[in-house]
Amino acid sequence: MIKSNTKKHSIDVFFVLCIFLAFALSLSALLVVGAKTYQSISENTEDNYQLRTSLLYVSNKVKAFSEKGMVYKGEFNGGDALFLQENIDGVSYITKIYSYEGQLYELFSEADNDLDAVSGTKITDVSSFEVTKIEKNLLKIRIQSPQGKDNFILAEVY
Repeated sequence: MIKSNTKKHSIDVFFVLCIFLAFALSLSALLVVGAKTYQSISENTEDNYQLRTSLLYVSNKVKAFSEKGMVYKGEFNGGDALFLQENIDGVSYITKIYSYEGQLYELFSEADNDLDAVSGTKITDVSSFEVTKIEKNLLKIRIQSPQGKDNFILAEVY
């Protein structure tokens, strides 16, 4: 009888260890899935933030320039750029918004200055920046995020 109790006791311990192992594996799998989900949500949130920030920034810049002919499509550093021209105390200044090395930049200078793209101020990370003139007073500005999502705004210019 002693031998049968020992076998029964060994089986009970083995059964408890199996249940504990199953619980530990389930918990580990749940933690891995949760971490991946959190990472995915975090990346999507960052991507949406980059895209929306870029579009809102450009949109507000365009709205601030309400004089006729002061907002127009141009080319800078071999790519599309948005030019915003203004006169301050009789001096003409241009703000250029453009994409350079995966980032959206803004460059403010006198109209006759030839500054490099590196001289601008970084706004956000972008994959591409395109400006298309749709009609006489309408520009389509499309921005693509580093993760490949893209969106656009239609900007009415005067």
